[in-house]
Amino acid sequence: MKRAGGARPAGAEAQRRRSPTQATTGAGAVEPQMGLPELLHVFSFLEARDMLCVAQVDKVWNEASRTKELWR
Repeated sequence: MKRAGGARPAGAEAQRRRSPTQATTGAGAVEPQMGLPELLHVFSFLEARDMLCVAQVDKVWNEASRTKELWR
């Protein structure tokens, strides 16, 4: 189904908005790809400016970026 103006169908829009920390299973359910420990490890290498950017990605990344250990 196409919308006026060539917009994407709702399913494609929902898939585009999916978090980088989530994957889709065959049944369409969303499961996390990276857990909190993995995110914290990756985030530990970032500068403060970059941390502020990753906090804007989604709720999971925002909450992970607020971990006190990362801001020492």
